[in-house]
Amino acid sequence: MCGRLDVDGEALNRAVSVELGLKFCAASNRDLRPTQTVSTITLRDGALRQLDTLWGIKPSWATSQLINAKVETVTEKQTFTKAFALHRCVVPCSGFYEWMDTQKGKVKLRFHRPDGQPLYMGAFWYEGEQPKVVTLTTVAPLEHQAVHHRFPVFIDAAQCEAWLKAHPVDAQSMAMEAAGQTFSVERAA
Repeated sequence: MCGRLDVDGEALNRAVSVELGLKFCAASNRDLRPTQTVSTITLRDGALRQLDTLWGIKPSWATSQLINAKVETVTEKQTFTKAFALHRCVVPCSGFYEWMDTQKGKVKLRFHRPDGQPLYMGAFWYEGEQPKVVTLTTVAPLEHQAVHHRFPVFIDAAQCEAWLKAHPVDAQSMAMEAAGQTFSVERAA
């Protein structure tokens, strides 16, 4: 589920800076993968700030990187509870990729907003010498369940700051109730 992001640096940076009122400067990476640098926006000292993180954590008990957490259980799972409570963020992106099984094999699809504006993926980060981020997922919209049963949680730009400031239970509810996002879908290279 959503293991790749599209970050069109220049266009994304301009749009995020205008929409959220901060100077955002993400490096362009049209196929951003787990373990790579992800620019996020979090709340620090009462203001929105950019925080560059690595995508994924590897707890001692895990056999592989954890890059996603289910929004439905994020306040219950010991691995995620504290970080979700204290360090929520959003991951601005131009789009994301999913793979669809077809008779001819897997097809890579790019999902993005029809108007080209940024998507703000709900996430949370872990402190450390190099902060690490885990993104949130929810049940996929019906029209896209044939592609994958889970999709990223997206926070509306106007709700980003409120979501970051909310009590964890309220933030979880906001994320679960986030309005369904309409996507344009195209075959990716």
